[in-house]
Amino acid sequence: MKKNIVFIIVLIIIILFSGCVGQDGGNGGPKYSDNALALLDYKTKTNLYHNEETSIDFWLTNQVEYDVRNVDVKLSNPNIFTITRIICDTEEKAGDTCHFDKISTLESKRIQIFLKAPSKEQIGNLGDSFKVDLSVQYDYDGESICYFRILRLDKESTTTKIQLTQTTGPVHVKIEPGFIIQEQTDQGAKTISDWVIEGKSFNTKVSTENVGSLGSNYEFPEINLTDFKMLLEHVKANDQSLCDFTITDNYLTGNKVMVPTKKPLTCLLTSDTGFTEPEIPGVIRAEYSYRYKFIKTETFKIEKIE
Repeated sequence: MKKNIVFIIVLIIIILFSGCVGQDGGNGGPKYSDNALALLDYKTKTNLYHNEETSIDFWLTNQVEYDVRNVDVKLSNPNIFTITRIICDTEEKAGDTCHFDKISTLESKRIQIFLKAPSKEQIGNLGDSFKVDLSVQYDYDGESICYFRILRLDKESTTTKIQLTQTTGPVHVKIEPGFIIQEQTDQGAKTISDWVIEGKSFNTKVSTENVGSLGSNYEFPEINLTDFKMLLEHVKANDQSLCDFTITDNYLTGNKVMVPTKKPLTCLLTSDTGFTEPEIPGVIRAEYSYRYKFIKTETFKIEKIE
């Protein structure tokens, strides 16, 4: 019996520490989610009598591969309910807010918010259905990168090597370089040219999207990317009038880039010249920070006792 227990423990350790860590959970690694923070094991009693106490109980879990910072959780709209007690795991509580300096990857924090339903006199003729709002805010960083090849004038290519990468998180930045061309052949097949020739100018589109999808009873206020920078390698922007970003040396900056963008932001870029290699790598790298917020609405029904 003891040998079986030891074998099981060793097997669990092997499973936990083997394989690679990746967004798709391949090879037994953790599976990350763009939602970043989520309310897991969420429990509450929504059918109440007047003066009855209930609680909103959940684990706030980090589902991305990096830390989330400056996390604030509060009942932003308690409506007609009275907050009687808040338990914030082991972290500090400022008034009616649970604050966490950071929540590490795959870490969970338990939060319990205790509410008291109103009295019959308080309810009066207000009905029997009341909504409360739970808000979660946190700071996070993201990165989106476009890798491509810049060829000398006397070189040709028929291979596809462009790479587009995006860090996990609720805000994505899409980079669309204008040199990607789909060509129709005589046989009806499509070929894609995804490289650029030296000295060639191309218009690049940049758009943002909120990919958070926690559920139908959630809402997401508008977001600003407060620190947006696009670093350029072997490409440059020369004409400020043809660029929606501010041109500074080898990078572009944007002030309060909205999420989502109403229309793509554009900038005319030109690839480098004068290199002796057959090809050089071109890179457009977007780095950005933001404060993300989501609101979960819970509906309680209160039955009056006559």
